[in-house]
Amino acid sequence: MKKINFVLTFILVLSIATCCVISSAMIAWSQSSGPGESTYNYTLVSTAAYCDVDAIPFTGKTGAISGNLNSRVLANDTEFKAISASDDSRWKTSDPGYGDEVFMWFQQTTDEYAPGVKQIDLTFEGYLDTTATFQIRAYNNNTGAWDQIGTTMSIPSGSDSTMTRSITSNCDDYIDSTNLGTLNWGVYASVTDQMNIDYVEAVVSYATWEEMDNYVAVDELFGVWGSNSSDIYAVGGNGHTQDEGTIMHFNGNDWREVYHYSTDFFYDVWGSSSSDIFAVGHQGTIVHYDGNSWSQMSSPVSSGLFNVWGTSSSDVFAVGTSGVILHYNGSSWSSMTSGSNAVLECVWGTSSSDVFAVGLDGTILHYNGSSWSSMTSGTSDMLCGVWGSSATDVFAVGTGYSEGEYYGVVLHYNGSSWSNMNVSSGNLFKVWGTSSSDVFAVGGYFGHEVLHYNGTSWSQMDCDPYSCLLDVWGVSPYTVFAVGVYASDDTTAIFQYD
Repeated sequence: MKKINFVLTFILVLSIATCCVISSAMIAWSQSSGPGESTYNYTLVSTAAYCDVDAIPFTGKTGAISGNLNSRVLANDTEFKAISASDDSRWKTSDPGYGDEVFMWFQQTTDEYAPGVKQIDLTFEGYLDTTATFQIRAYNNNTGAWDQIGTTMSIPSGSDSTMTRSITSNCDDYIDSTNLGTLNWGVYASVTDQMNIDYVEAVVSYATWEEMDNYVAVDELFGVWGSNSSDIYAVGGNGHTQDEGTIMHFNGNDWREVYHYSTDFFYDVWGSSSSDIFAVGHQGTIVHYDGNSWSQMSSPVSSGLFNVWGTSSSDVFAVGTSGVILHYNGSSWSSMTSGSNAVLECVWGTSSSDVFAVGLDGTILHYNGSSWSSMTSGTSDMLCGVWGSSATDVFAVGTGYSEGEYYGVVLHYNGSSWSNMNVSSGNLFKVWGTSSSDVFAVGGYFGHEVLHYNGTSWSQMDCDPYSCLLDVWGVSPYTVFAVGVYASDDTTAIFQYD
């Protein structure tokens, strides 16, 4: 615990048409197929419906009789049991009558965090007494429509056929997070006849935070960045003495140390490409990678540099102690006038004339391409990270302390002013996202903090409870990396959300 205490102390001090049957029973999932995948079926009863329709699709998800939705028939326990396993025990529906068709409607309550769902596989096993064309449809909560999933399938009469169709994009649109994570989907047959259902299931594949194997001799990783999912760098060092630094590289398969610096600790890494990468650290240290080797650069300061970011190989910013802001023009580093003496923890922008720097005592500075100026943050808490999806959608995260407890801070900038988003969390150190509705914030002290913002609200994500995560970066919504330190044994922590 000594080293993780140092992590927080260092950051705080140095800166840092239908018939529906609705059952009142809840869905239960029968099995989990492994990390990142859950299978939902009817081993235990759940909501299901036999629907008589004039046409498909119809309107709504409540089962109200209107339009193309004609009537509802209640499923009984025997029918639920019949579709709980692929065992030739079938639920045989009524004949919908001349000119009408059957739509089997299934509601399944999922447990997964909707924005993290990567794929939903919907499977139907059964047949009609007449050869027919089948469709699988799912209710889109965003558009209010029953979307056809994949292509149709011709199923011959008299014997079971299996049809699986997959939702592979915008999966969270089909999961109703406002209603217990309900997934509404169903099977439609194109002709008038009885349907025989043997088995149905939904397999939900979702991203999870998983520990990555690493071979790091030092005890803390502070920064992470990459050019793609198989070219990622993490930097850190010996948190006690700050006299030993490391740069780790992930090639898509494993992590290995590619640069060891015996005199100074690294805090952050950023690049404009795979052959133009900068790492900054203790005592003003700056090193550069040109695609072949790392070399030390001349730095105009000897104080700590905590973060680096840029728009191109000739427009790079670094920030650190005592209001230090450096700029690299492609040839040399020079000091900029910040107008502040505050410790600056992070720098990020949308362009060379729209750059934000955040730090101690709620400090937020903005660069307009000519000069830096102070912004009103509305807080005196320490701000450690900043990132945005645009000039009018910027997030700043940090940490505060009150009555013996540390708490997380999230501010949002709408292009005019900063406001507090009032999250409930522990310390937050860094923030990164892919869009205005897919934002990650990480932190921790004695345990991890991983938050996700879906465009409406922040929520906690599951991750290792003993890790303190100090930076986050990714290439897509489901390929995200976080680095830090384990509180339990003072070793480096690297996690991937995939």
